[in-house]
Amino acid sequence: MRSITAICLGLLSAVLAMSGCDRFGGGGDSGICLAVAHPAERELPAKVKTIAVMQFTSATPESKPQAIMASDMLSSKLNETIGAMGSNRCRIVDRNNLKDLLKESDLADAGITESKAAQAGAKAGADTVIVGSIQVLSRDEQGTKSEPGFDIATRSPTMKTVSTLRRTAQVSINFKMCDVGTADTLMSKSCSKNADTGAVKVEANFLTGGGTSSMKSADAMIRELAADCVSQFCGLIAAHVECHMLPLVAGKTSRAKAAKAIAESGDYAEAAKAFDEVVQANPEDHAAAYDLGVVRMFLNDAAGAKRSLDKAVRMKDDKRYIKARALLTRAMESGNAVLRPASEQERAECESRLSSKKH
Repeated sequence: MRSITAICLGLLSAVLAMSGCDRFGGGGDSGICLAVAHPAERELPAKVKTIAVMQFTSATPESKPQAIMASDMLSSKLNETIGAMGSNRCRIVDRNNLKDLLKESDLADAGITESKAAQAGAKAGADTVIVGSIQVLSRDEQGTKSEPGFDIATRSPTMKTVSTLRRTAQVSINFKMCDVGTADTLMSKSCSKNADTGAVKVEANFLTGGGTSSMKSADAMIRELAADCVSQFCGLIAAHVECHMLPLVAGKTSRAKAAKAIAESGDYAEAAKAFDEVVQANPEDHAAAYDLGVVRMFLNDAAGAKRSLDKAVRMKDDKRYIKARALLTRAMESGNAVLRPASEQERAECESRLSSKKH
């Protein structure tokens, strides 16, 4: 007797055959959105009720704007993450009120210490303060590279030299949470993030301030790296969710494409059965093995997902397979992470972030 999965596959295969398979295939699919829910790494001490985020110090006067940005970023992120723990759990002192009350910029210029921060926090009505220091590095490296061309007049291939620009950035932040009453350190974390565009082709006059390029600005790179550091620190004290768009590959067979359609409909349990049948019928189908691993992640079946993704990577050294396996490995190493489908809101936020990174 045919299984429900087989019947679904047969019906969907017929639809796919009539539609030319364009509806469910192609590299233009954005993918399905996976949420990785992480519990807090450390429990926030019960005595912490009100937190004041002091302005961070910077290694150089030129990076003071980034120090202010990171402080504001952390205050906003804490409001978001700690707020999710319960409205009565903890309060974050409003940064604008804190600046007005303490004239914080003057303190930062003088180099605020933990003891000074504790005194300032007490005046702001906080029982805990967070201080930090930031170091920002960025560099543009100009270069050239040769690329093939074609001379229409001589109808012969040529080589031409084009301008390139490689942009790198690094953000390092040291965070420290201190008790206002004792100035003792309750917890601390150091985080460093890097970004590298690689050598990107640009118009020659772009290097002198003209022309256009899709290359991300140094400020945008630094902001994203700082946000990553802030999120990492917040993960110490509050549960948080990461969202990732994972593409489904679906091999060339109609059965694999039909299984992909089931997954895209959100029925991951049935999709796992469908992909498993495809893999059983075609053991060398690396794409189906990868897709099976992905849908198993959505079912929080980390062990099963790992087996499938390991198999896919062994058969083909595909960047998508490697990235998905690395994501799963990180989730498994964190200990108590839960894998699940992202909510509509989480998916929308993920797509918005991805869109902003492209620009």
